[in-house]
Amino acid sequence: LGIALGTSPTTDGMLIRGLVRVDTTNVQGTPAVGASVYVSESHTAQFDFTAPSGTNDFIRRLGHCLATSGGDILLLFNPALEHNLID
Repeated sequence: LGIALGTSPTTDGMLIRGLVRVDTTNVQGTPAVGASVYVSESHTAQFDFTAPSGTNDFIRRLGHCLATSGGDILLLFNPALEHNLID
């Protein structure tokens, strides 16, 4: 998994681990400092504060919210570490 660092991943690069500000337009659920952030089950390319809970759903935790500002979040993105954690 990676997060595009600009409009052109081939030019701007991809974040594979680190801190990233996620715009409020890409956030589902209610942002909360310290909360886990997941791949959205129902919205493509969105970050969600609610883990999928349906039968046979795949849960992919992306990291944790470190701060919020006007709906934007500061995400500690580390999917390599997060995939083995269980809430």
